[in-house]
Amino acid sequence: MNIRAKNHQAHRIILAIGLVTFLTGIPIAQADFIQNSFGLSDPHTTITFDEHIFPSGTVITNQYADLGVNFSPFAIYDPYPGMGNVSDFMPHIYPYMWGQQIQFTSPQTEAAFTFQSSDGAVGTFQALLNNIVVETASAPVGNYSLLNYFYGFSNIKFDAISISTNDWPAWIIDDIQLASDVSVPEPETYLLMGVGLLGIFAVRNHTDWVLSRQAAV
Repeated sequence: MNIRAKNHQAHRIILAIGLVTFLTGIPIAQADFIQNSFGLSDPHTTITFDEHIFPSGTVITNQYADLGVNFSPFAIYDPYPGMGNVSDFMPHIYPYMWGQQIQFTSPQTEAAFTFQSSDGAVGTFQALLNNIVVETASAPVGNYSLLNYFYGFSNIKFDAISISTNDWPAWIIDDIQLASDVSVPEPETYLLMGVGLLGIFAVRNHTDWVLSRQAAV
């Protein structure tokens, strides 16, 4: 195989990978796990849970959807100590939950939030897109030195973050930071772009066939 043929073959492989990645929506960028004392460097929105005030112990699912987030299976509004946040704690009424999911009303490429659990606990954070895990990270979440620490992901597209701990599953979430909304093309746009890429792929294959015939003469 000569150099020209090898180059054309490499181009076909690259184009095919790009086409499959685009059509399946699989992210190829390396995500960054956020674990710091400030969260995002320039958040577009910060949800403090003071925007909508509820009685202590209110079950929270979609009450903050207008701000960009839902909770699954649910969270508990907990205005302690004097400011809004959500947790899993409501004595004698609801059991502790071993897992929580923050669902974003539109896909994000950057999001962070404060998370605190029981002393010595380790949290596992999973970024999901269309219910598929696209990135996972673990970090200590229960040390007193980590109070008000932010956790999250950046440089990857996701529409939910799942959280679980390895210890007594008490937790508090606050100050959810969003970078911005990520516009998602309509299905018709995906179809047109996919057809265009398929057309380019077909033209490339035809060109390679012509060149191979010419080389054989």
